Amino acid sequence: MTKLEMVKAGAQIVVSIGVGVVVGNVVKLSSPAGRNVLKNICVGAAGLVLSDMVSDQACTHVETKIDAVAEQLKTAVMEAANSEEEES
Repeated sequence: MTKLEMVKAGAQIVVSIGVGVVVGNVVKLSSPAGRNVLKNICVGAAGLVLSDMVSDQACTHVETKIDAVAEQLKTAVMEAANSEEEES
């Protein structure tokens, strides 16, 4: 596993946990009081599905941004190395 893959994995864990907490809180706050057992199960299942969907999109977005930053850094380092060679 490369360092970049480790950064991506760590970022995905953080994003997934954060999204899960936020979606869980939204579900709790927006659910009506006095639900019966069946409605509690349905709301819980919907919350898990919603959390998974949002988490997948957020992780994809973060991974794309990490790849873009890594590419920009790689380009900047290569340009700096080339300019040092030209000056020599």
